[in-house]
Amino acid sequence: MQINRLKPSAKSKRKRALLILFVLIIVLVNFILLQNVAARSASSTTAINHDTVSFAANDMPVLDLNGPEPNHSYTTTFTENEGPQPIVASTMTISDSDSTTLESAMVKLTNRLDGNKEYLEIDTADTNISANYDPQSGLLQLSRTDTISSYQKALSTVTYDNLSESPATTDRIITFQVFDGDNNSVEVVSKVLIEAVNDAPILQAESEFNLSDILEY
Repeated sequence: MQINRLKPSAKSKRKRALLILFVLIIVLVNFILLQNVAARSASSTTAINHDTVSFAANDMPVLDLNGPEPNHSYTTTFTENEGPQPIVASTMTISDSDSTTLESAMVKLTNRLDGNKEYLEIDTADTNISANYDPQSGLLQLSRTDTISSYQKALSTVTYDNLSESPATTDRIITFQVFDGDNNSVEVVSKVLIEAVNDAPILQAESEFNLSDILEY
């Protein structure tokens, strides 16, 4: 017995082709939508990361003991018996790009070779700044919040003095640093060269004259 198979009609073929085309269109649309969602998500993540990175860091204050001269350090000379010697330039500056005030400062005589005979002094008149000098450590501590200009005014008056009649002639190293409430400045140095003076002998004679009565300091 022979079985006759029915061939699909042209109309049936067209329906099948349209169905396949419809399915392909649906798949393509879904693919495009998924790509757009992924792109928006990546863009959003990039924007968040960009915002996070863009936060500005707090800048440290800058202390310049030498004013317009090269580098930020300063060098001066102290001569025996000549009294207090300024240890910063009169044109010294303090700057801070993101703050108008300072909270504290430190000035330290790091090598006190003549002990309590040498010391630091400062004038804080007309400022809100409190100053305290420790003769045992050589540390001059400034505290209380005040304007940068007030701290600059006070620090420009710091002096070094040595009452010894035979001071050690090694250079003295004095460090400066300021603090704005968030960051310390880089430590800068004032170097003081020491010049001793050869004092004239003193003759003391009350009754008899002896060579031992000649004293030299």
